[in-house]
Amino acid sequence: MTFSALKVFVMTTTLISTLPVEASEGWNETLNDDGIVVFKRKRAGSAYEEVRAEARLAGKVDDFLPFFNTPENYKKWVYGTVECTPLAKVNDSDFTFRGVFQVPWPFENRELMSRVELKKKTDSEELTAQLTHVASQAGVPQGLVRVSRFESVWRVANAGDK
Repeated sequence: MTFSALKVFVMTTTLISTLPVEASEGWNETLNDDGIVVFKRKRAGSAYEEVRAEARLAGKVDDFLPFFNTPENYKKWVYGTVECTPLAKVNDSDFTFRGVFQVPWPFENRELMSRVELKKKTDSEELTAQLTHVASQAGVPQGLVRVSRFESVWRVANAGDK
């Protein structure tokens, strides 16, 4: 099996209204360690920062589909995931899930309801996974805080044979 280098872009924030922009627009590099580069920037009108990470990984773009379209496995690779349960499924590329995420003491763990939309460009080796908050009328379990606004964008693209 031949593997080519992939570049993975991650942008996550708890309060966001637009998609990520290029690093030249206010992004500051805050970490560069073991092939992972992390950028942060202030979010206008918010106390929260946006976070963007980049890394090169060996594999094919299609190799990443099972990571995104199987929420039950998120706790194997998404940091701090306590549990992750599918809620509704349109197809393998459009579904919702409920996740519980561990945060440091003295804060309470977070509960998130999210929709995942996977899009693979047929004319290129690029996959985009967009996760957005889904409103829920269900009660919040004791000991958890529900995340009320959320967006995360993952872009996996062929970076060539570097």
